[in-house]
Amino acid sequence: MSIALHKRKSPPIPELPEKILLVRSDNIGDVICTTPCFEALKQRFPKAIIAVLVCRLGEEVVQGNPFLDEIYVYDKAKHGRYRHPLIAWYNQARILWQIRKRRFDVAVGVRSTFSASLGWLVYASGAPLRIGVPRSRKTKRAGIYYNFYVTDIDQDAHEVEQSLSLLKPLRVFPDEKRLCMPLTSASKQFVEQFLAQCHIDAGSPLVVINYNSRLEENRWWAEEKYAELLYRLQSDKIANVVLSHGPGDEEVVRRILHRLSFSVPVFFSSHLTDFAALIKRGKVFVSLDGGPVHVGAAVGTPTIAIHGKTNTPVWRPWGKQHRVLKRGDHPDMVTVEDVYEAVTELLKYRNAI
Repeated sequence: MSIALHKRKSPPIPELPEKILLVRSDNIGDVICTTPCFEALKQRFPKAIIAVLVCRLGEEVVQGNPFLDEIYVYDKAKHGRYRHPLIAWYNQARILWQIRKRRFDVAVGVRSTFSASLGWLVYASGAPLRIGVPRSRKTKRAGIYYNFYVTDIDQDAHEVEQSLSLLKPLRVFPDEKRLCMPLTSASKQFVEQFLAQCHIDAGSPLVVINYNSRLEENRWWAEEKYAELLYRLQSDKIANVVLSHGPGDEEVVRRILHRLSFSVPVFFSSHLTDFAALIKRGKVFVSLDGGPVHVGAAVGTPTIAIHGKTNTPVWRPWGKQHRVLKRGDHPDMVTVEDVYEAVTELLKYRNAI
């Protein structure tokens, strides 16, 4: 293991740390890929307090995690939850003060590339041992945040593996690397009520097709392709189909449905755990690359991820039962036939087990 120390004397690594804080400040999929770290730490240090600090987007990912003892959540000013950024900054300072009072022995910034904003959160924890990745040449002045650097992260490894690499200084080398996203009974009940209203019984196979796009990143799958996929699956009667979507996508979903001559159940909830419970209920889940595919992997539903320029080895859904469809550098190059064949293949596999 290659470790680069800060220029100042690095504190010793405790044999049995009593309190460990992990900090992951980015999006839903990133937080999901960090969840194996919680189990690995709890197995390595069963008597230690394992805590996590995430932004509001990742809150529902970590709530109820059996390997976490404490959860801290803050809001980013840019997400606009508060009328003025000063309110968000004040609340962030309040959360960091709570963390500082807990006197953590170790704080780990879980990210494979340097981020000054993540480093600041780790530094503000007040932990004497602060583990992270070294700064780049562009961030020469941001070197105070960590005092123990991990430099041997394989940038081509899956994000799960890269996240676990940050635990090497603590001598954490897990055999099992499992995602974890607990579902609430309320979310399960909500989904069952939704499916009952759609006349989809508990014993019938279900395929969940999720609409999502990142137009600003030129990452999308054409509306007519969603419509054609829904038409083929519904016409062939190989499974019940539900179309899901996130906030702000209502108009696009209406256009997709307008292309069809029959109705398709549409699912939307502002709660991530409701969405996860729907995916869990499905036999197969289909989505464009992004956080939803990692939700599918976390709840154990065979997931079909449509990729474009995405670094597939790093961001494929974690697990062997999933499929990644990719033709070139844009998701829209993936055909309806590609997705249809993958869905039917996975349905046959699920029905066989």
